[in-house]
Amino acid sequence: MKKITTLLTAIIGMAFMNQVSATHVTVEVPTAGQLSSLVQNANCDSITISGNLDGNDFWFIREQMPNLIYLNIGKVTVPDNKLPESGLYSKKALQKIILPDNLGTIGNHAFAYCSNLKDITFPKSLVTIEYNAFYQSGLSEAILPENLKEIGDGVFYECYNLEKVTFPKTLVTIGNNAFRQCNLSEITLPDSLKTIGNNAFRYCQQLQKVTFPEKLETIGTYAFSDCFRLHTTTLKGKTAPAISDNTFNYTKVFYVPEGAAQTYKDASNWSNLIIIDGNTPKKITVTLTTAGTLGEEILKQVNYVKQVNELVINGPLNNDDFYQIQQQATNLIAIDLTGATIESLPENFFYERTALLDIKLPTTLKSIGRYAFYRCYGLTQITIPEGVTNIKDHSFYQCFSLKEIKLPSSLIEIQEYTFQECKSMESIEFPANITNISPGTFYNCPALQQVKFPTNLNNISNYSFYQCTALEKANLPEGLTRIEYCAFYQCSRLKEVLFPSTLATLEDQSFYRCSSLTEIALPSSLIYCYRPFYECHNIKKVTCLASVPPTLENDYDILYGVDKSSTELLVPFWSVNSYKLASGWDAFPTINPLDYETDLINVPGELVIAADIRFKNNPTVSVFDNGRLTVRGTDALSMKKYTQSHTLSGYDDNNWSYRNPVYTNLLSESGAMRADSVVYKLNLKREYWQFITLPFDVNRADMQVNNDALFVIRYYDGKARADGETGNWKDVPANGTLQAGTGYIIQANKQTQLTLKAINNDNKNRLFSGNSLKRTLDEYASEFAHNASWNFIGNPYPCFYDIYYMDYTSPITIWDTRNRTYTAVSTEDDNYILSPMQAFFIQKPVEMKEISFSAEGRQLDATVRQRTTTRSAISSDRTIFNFALNDGIYTDRTRIVINPEASMDYEISRDAAKFMSDDKDVPQLFTLDATSKYYAINERPLGNGIVSVGIYTGKSGTYTLSLVDATVTADEVILTDKQTGSETRLDLDSYTFTAEAGFCIDRFELHLTTRTITGVEEVQNTNVAQVTAGTGQILISAQPGDEMRICNVTGQVIERQILTESSISLPVAPGFYIVTIGKETFKIMVTK
Repeated sequence: MKKITTLLTAIIGMAFMNQVSATHVTVEVPTAGQLSSLVQNANCDSITISGNLDGNDFWFIREQMPNLIYLNIGKVTVPDNKLPESGLYSKKALQKIILPDNLGTIGNHAFAYCSNLKDITFPKSLVTIEYNAFYQSGLSEAILPENLKEIGDGVFYECYNLEKVTFPKTLVTIGNNAFRQCNLSEITLPDSLKTIGNNAFRYCQQLQKVTFPEKLETIGTYAFSDCFRLHTTTLKGKTAPAISDNTFNYTKVFYVPEGAAQTYKDASNWSNLIIIDGNTPKKITVTLTTAGTLGEEILKQVNYVKQVNELVINGPLNNDDFYQIQQQATNLIAIDLTGATIESLPENFFYERTALLDIKLPTTLKSIGRYAFYRCYGLTQITIPEGVTNIKDHSFYQCFSLKEIKLPSSLIEIQEYTFQECKSMESIEFPANITNISPGTFYNCPALQQVKFPTNLNNISNYSFYQCTALEKANLPEGLTRIEYCAFYQCSRLKEVLFPSTLATLEDQSFYRCSSLTEIALPSSLIYCYRPFYECHNIKKVTCLASVPPTLENDYDILYGVDKSSTELLVPFWSVNSYKLASGWDAFPTINPLDYETDLINVPGELVIAADIRFKNNPTVSVFDNGRLTVRGTDALSMKKYTQSHTLSGYDDNNWSYRNPVYTNLLSESGAMRADSVVYKLNLKREYWQFITLPFDVNRADMQVNNDALFVIRYYDGKARADGETGNWKDVPANGTLQAGTGYIIQANKQTQLTLKAINNDNKNRLFSGNSLKRTLDEYASEFAHNASWNFIGNPYPCFYDIYYMDYTSPITIWDTRNRTYTAVSTEDDNYILSPMQAFFIQKPVEMKEISFSAEGRQLDATVRQRTTTRSAISSDRTIFNFALNDGIYTDRTRIVINPEASMDYEISRDAAKFMSDDKDVPQLFTLDATSKYYAINERPLGNGIVSVGIYTGKSGTYTLSLVDATVTADEVILTDKQTGSETRLDLDSYTFTAEAGFCIDRFELHLTTRTITGVEEVQNTNVAQVTAGTGQILISAQPGDEMRICNVTGQVIERQILTESSISLPVAPGFYIVTIGKETFKIMVTK
């Protein structure tokens, strides 16, 4: 039999040798120490040696034979039958060795750091393996010989690949750290074993099954500590082996021979562990008819609650029952609550119940409290019942063995860090209604390989999949818009990420050091990035479908910290130059066009389609956020669908703060631009009237909201006003049509998005026009001039528009959304820019049939620009006074213009009637003539210089009336308060007063004198700055470094800069301006 075994070993060895060997050498060494002189090819990879070897020969093998893979020394004799200390230390190339047939001892560190050693044949003669003999070797299996008695300290320490060990029947001692941090899952210890040393199997985190032999006497300190998958063990001995209080920390359940349980419980350090007598845990079932009686029902079957190992509960439970489960039933290994009546599992309910192996939850459950299963190390699987909607934070924190969890379709929220450090969890399937993956949900779950994301997901929060190192693919669902910082931090095996077409934001380091990624494809919806692929060194190809280069925080490129010299960036062909010129994106040395057209073009920023670029596949184009689309050239440009979105001003539903509007813009030079479908999307704030006009016709019945918001839309009945009627706002009928160019007001009862689809008629593509547009004006005769021919119309272009370019010289009335009031502005005196869709009122002069909007007035923002067209000059004798009334929240304005050529009567061409706000809380300011008409703009001769001022105050309180600006500075503007008898020079100070709620038209008078400013006469001086109003320009002298801001009369900022020179000249259009330099303010009138 011995000859057969030896022959079989030789055959296997030769097969291995033939498989790996390119050059095999056979050497006989008669005298120890002569190996180096006998080996003619030290670079061979396979050798068989016979004869005698000593330490010098092993040094030669270790240091001078670098390629050695196979070593057969089965017929070698070594001194004292001991393989020398460090004999083959760190022989990293070595894969297989056959040891001497008569070997008795393997010395310290003999095979330490032999990281590729996979196969070793131990001789039967081996008795002892000494300290760290195989430390960090590559062995995956060790079949120990039948006469081995001692495994020394650290012999297989940190052999991370070691999965299986066969112990001999003669083994007596396993030394300290002998198998520490190995990959063993099961061990069968021989009956001969008496001692297991300190830390012997510590950190064997795959270990799940151990049976301790009958004669075992000692299990050392920390011997099985941190073996978190080792939940239960079996001991054959009726006498408890000696242990310390930390021999086991995750293992809590021990099966002992029948009748031996009390012996174990009485032994030192065993009393805090769960000892089960024989193979049958104590199981009872209780049914409660009254909550609070659990303890009593249990004691009907056992003497003490803690004697129960498995518990089935039916019926209602309350806090008293929870106490029995948490504090008294401490030896539970299984609990079945399926029939219990509980809606909310309390916070900390199974907190650190490390011995619980099986938990079944109530079918009535609705929510799971914080830390409910915190550190339930023994829990391997659990089903969350249907009906549960919420799992609170940290519920399954450090459930190290939890491999499987089934989530119900009813679940809508999983809070932060719920499954943090669930180290065994391999897969998760989210229910569809989860919209947010909370922060740290799967933080450091290294076994997680598969994730099925919820179909309704819109956000992945920070640290959600932090260091999920087994995750290989992320197929992200449509609807996802944001991935937050460090969401997939160091997912080192992540090879593929499929981004949805809805993704807008990638936050800081969201895919930090995902080293297996080699290419990424970013969707056309992407708007913002902050170093998302930081130190992803293996990405060599980036495809970005976004037509507008996404904003990069601090201009950090998306592959921050990566050498991009061999990385290619592919983008739409119409955007190549944009990427090359964009800060951060220009870090890519190679930027090339895609070889195909994308069918979705998103415009969240500025995009210019050059005259020589046209699409071939009729894409869908969406302009949103601050999108600004410019189409150059006159050639046709066709689209499948065109959508333009605006966010209008107002307060959010949470009422935290007022939000300014965000408009998008389209400026087209092509008269042949068209789309099969045209859509506007309006993001409305709650309970705010918005004054809008549309560039196309819309059926009222086709207007849709994205939630359950209700809205009303109205038109203005100019004829009713002319006829002297009240209630001039009329609802658009449910089956009515909103006409292109007509003004409407709209309000929703809650925050919503309103979708308006153009009717397929001649007006559908009107917004793409690059030409001047005209609007017919309606005439409504009236007994009173200030009520005649009011038309509610609007900006016909899908962009900002300078009213200077309208062929209309009379005032227009706009709605000030922030102050909830109407304001009159003049095309002659004010530099006012209409917003996209902005509606306004005008009065039709008798001789005028239509109003024309020159295409020259179109622009992409609200900045007042140098006008390129000259209009007819206005009288230089006109003097303008602008006044304001403020209650601390809202401000209303009125204007007086002194013009010797004007009439005291109402003139459509010069005056603007006061439109009173429908919001009764908003103060109103106006002037009156001799017939008590209310004026917003009152242009008149000076006369006696006295002008009556009227106010409306919505509630009793304190108000301030002030002169905002004027085209005179030296003369007096005196306000007389007839009620108090006081006089105030408004040109020097504002006037604060108290008033009761209601109208007051006879309390205040203004006394005016005028001195018209012309040319470059007006100079305002201070110690530091000097501002001069010149013809068509403003001259400024100030200290370099000062901040300068210029606003028009409506408060629009037209210029802002930090001064770099002490003297500058700024060309501006004629009008009134407010210039601020540092903390000083100047009021200037610029003439033509």
